[in-house]
Amino acid sequence: MADFDVDVLIVGAGPTGLMLANELTALGVSIRIVDRATVRSDKSRAVLVQSRAMELLDRHGLAQELLERGTIGRGIDVHVYGKKIAAMDIKEREFDDCAFPVSLLVSQAVTEDVLEKHLLETLSNSHPGVERPVKVTSVTEGEVGVTVVLEHASNDASSAAGSDISRAVPSDESSSDDVRLETVRCRYLVGCDGSHSAVRRAAGIPFEGGSYLQSFMLCDTHVGSWPDRPAGRTQMFWDKGFLTLLPFSEDTGIVRLIGCRPVPVTAAARERERLQAPTIESFSEYFAETTHMSGPDAPQLTDPIWVTSFRLHHRCASTYQSGRILIAGDAAHIHSPAGGQGMNAGLGDAANLGWKLATAIRTEPALPGVEDEHLSSISSSSNATTLTVSPLSIDRATDLLASYDLERRPVGERLLRTTDKLFTLATTASPFVAWCRNTMIRFLAPVIVRFKSRQQKIIGAMSQLRVRYRKSPIVGTAPGWKGTVRGGDRAPDGRVLDLGGSLDEHWLLNSIWAGEGECMGLTSYHLLVFTGTQPASRDAWDDVLGDVLDAAETAADIETGLNATRAHVIAGSTEQAVLVSKAAQHLSVMVDSKAYLHGRYGFGDEPGYALVRPDGHVEHIGRLPTLAQVPAWMTDRSREIVEVGKAKSWWRW
Repeated sequence: MADFDVDVLIVGAGPTGLMLANELTALGVSIRIVDRATVRSDKSRAVLVQSRAMELLDRHGLAQELLERGTIGRGIDVHVYGKKIAAMDIKEREFDDCAFPVSLLVSQAVTEDVLEKHLLETLSNSHPGVERPVKVTSVTEGEVGVTVVLEHASNDASSAAGSDISRAVPSDESSSDDVRLETVRCRYLVGCDGSHSAVRRAAGIPFEGGSYLQSFMLCDTHVGSWPDRPAGRTQMFWDKGFLTLLPFSEDTGIVRLIGCRPVPVTAAARERERLQAPTIESFSEYFAETTHMSGPDAPQLTDPIWVTSFRLHHRCASTYQSGRILIAGDAAHIHSPAGGQGMNAGLGDAANLGWKLATAIRTEPALPGVEDEHLSSISSSSNATTLTVSPLSIDRATDLLASYDLERRPVGERLLRTTDKLFTLATTASPFVAWCRNTMIRFLAPVIVRFKSRQQKIIGAMSQLRVRYRKSPIVGTAPGWKGTVRGGDRAPDGRVLDLGGSLDEHWLLNSIWAGEGECMGLTSYHLLVFTGTQPASRDAWDDVLGDVLDAAETAADIETGLNATRAHVIAGSTEQAVLVSKAAQHLSVMVDSKAYLHGRYGFGDEPGYALVRPDGHVEHIGRLPTLAQVPAWMTDRSREIVEVGKAKSWWRW
């Protein structure tokens, strides 16, 4: 039996790395997380947290704090040649199957702060949390683990650290006045270390794509003398160039401005531009030119927090997994900021990967030294669970882990295609194309906002609520099932009532994630048993009640490799809920009082089931009589994955 220092070594402590660390810690997996930066950045690279990401964060109980520290996105105002031509309003109940129907504008620094604080609360007291400044200097993958050499630099030496990495045999541990080398043996290595990922390069994973020629300007600043600017609304200005205003901190009056510089014609001009950093004065000139607001009464940019320029790239890794080395977030995919998708996709990667890694680790021999308080991330608090060895076969767990690439890489590839098209049009250097673009926006934008269905499709795509994995080899749909929700879809949310409890409605998904203790819902699959909405007369209900109770007991037979599957009965009426509760008082019973969830999942009058994964996607769904086949299907689902990439994730537009 090989000796390991830790189950998973995470490289990179941005939102993706911190999210993965929280996922694994909740599942009882020992982790270490390192980052090459001396301190966490106070700059905000991403400022949009979409609805799906809020759902995933809410599984850890973090959504409320983010809401309190951010600004809810109220809509988008579109201006062409200085004239407002359309306003897209985003209402709180735009999507009634999600507790977070609108995006949140909040600094990435705040998102990281919330994630890191929660991680420290969950880890044991002796765990160091994020270790800084630490960089990876070599990686050697073996048959049963990965050996990584870490370079711990002092704060003074860290700024001089390079980024070269090799897959050579690691050096012995050594130290100098400024640097200490450490050799770490881990079961899995995960690179969440950004677009220049050292882990990705060590694994030899190609990062295919290109770069945009344009140079972009960014300014986080206060804006004065603009009394009629509506709070919480994104402003988009189109002229020869474009300018976007994101009000990510209304409490402090700070907004983000992003503009596009004209493309330099010659290489010499591009080099001069690269060396010439923007200033608040140059940004103010661009602001006045693009918005057509100038003069003494025009808005003024004052007290800038951050002014910089940058170039953008569009690349996606050819695979997200190479043996026991995996990548996620910007290490796996980078693209334009159009639609605010990048950080949110990284959070989705982490949620998809965490429970699969935990399952794979549970099939392996127990970790020697897991009692070591320094290395173990298992806390004595109620926020963590105990790592137990799974009866799942190693082959099944390996196939399950392979589905991470099959499910998430197509999402990254689709994001690249979509954002690239939007961004290329938005940042065109051609005056004629810019005129055509602006003309099209002037005519189409007012039409789009008049039709709610079209507006919902656009917002739905941006929210990432429509990401699904229907072609994944590890999800399924019962034969004959024709409902709108299929295996691989995100599990729709809705309001329910607790039987015998408060009359206040609450959200179904929040109930199953946190209803039995913070984060405990992350450690299990959840079997939702729907009773159907037919009348609750005793004669009509005898057979249905027996089927529902049998279905709830089936949960114990569904082997997932994680903790025991938890059953929840979703009753179509209070009368039905009372009958179920009297027959089986130990069951979790909730009332779908308005029958919304029955309709949204596609069951209607008939009883059915939906098996929900720890990441909130439906593993299997169908009419209740077919549930008996699910335990056997779970055993057989580990069919060999031959054509990597054949399975695809689909968006509904």
